[in-house]
Order: sequence, then C-alpha cells, then structure tokens
Amino acid sequence: MADPIRLVVDNKRLKRLIRRVYLAAVRERYNRLSRGGGEWPPLSPVTIARKQSRSGSRLGGEPPSAILKDTGQLFNALEPGAPGNTFRDTPDGILVGIGGPVAHAGSTATMAQIAEFHQVGAGKLPARPIMFLPTESDPVVAQMMQVAGRIIDETAEGA
Repeated sequence: MADPIRLVVDNKRLKRLIRRVYLAAVRERYNRLSRGGGEWPPLSPVTIARKQSRSGSRLGGEPPSAILKDTGQLFNALEPGAPGNTFRDTPDGILVGIGGPVAHAGSTATMAQIAEFHQVGAGKLPARPIMFLPTESDPVVAQMMQVAGRIIDETAEGA
C-alpha cells in the first residue's frame, strides 16, 4: 500500500473566514430588522418618544423608530475584532457573538448582558434575536460553502 498523502487544511483561517461571512450576514439582517416590519417587534411609542427627546447625534442619524440602533455599540460589536465581539475556536466549529466584560454606554450592564436581554427578552423587553442559526436555505450557508471550497482548492493546489 502506498503511503497516504496528508492534506493540511488551515482550519484557523477557514474558521476566521467563516466568522467574517457569518457576521456580515448578521449585520445585514440587523440593519434590515432595525427598520421595522420584520420579525423584531416595533419599539413602543414610549421608547420612540424618549429617543426623540434626545440629541440626534446619539442616534447616529437613525430615525427614532430604528430598533436597537440607539448607541450603535451592539451593531458595531458584530465586526470581527471590535469591542464586544467574541470569537472562540472549538474542536467542532466556532462560537461567535457579542460578549465579554465591555461596558455598554450609559449603563451598568455589559455588552454581553445587553445582547442577552435583546436575544431572549427580559421583563417588558421583547425578544429581538441578534444572532441566528442559519438554515441550509440561508444564503449565508452557500457563502460559507464557497469559502470552504476555496480553502480546499488552495490546499489541493499546494499538495
């Protein structure tokens, strides 16, 4: 029997690229849902009035009815390497999310706590899931497969 050939796939690179693809999809979804009319419940009239009474600069140009677009911290944490962005390698994949001890602006809560409140809801706060598990039909899965295919092709070319 001939000696087997070992093909080394750069798993760390693959996982970093998949994280980028996934977070881009999460940011796109977040932007779409923050405009309303999607699966996130709309803001209450009280919340919209409170946001209107604040300085417009705090909203970063977003209308007062924009959902989860008050300080921009949660959205910004969806960028790889940004404060609050978490990424951890696991033996069978990756963990990606918003977490860590980074303080959320104007609050005693951390970014992880604020993200969790919105992900599952808390008290009168309805759930507005930020992170989502893609299904096979989600375009992001096809993009991840393309990334994996490129890494495999590069590995085969280098063999």
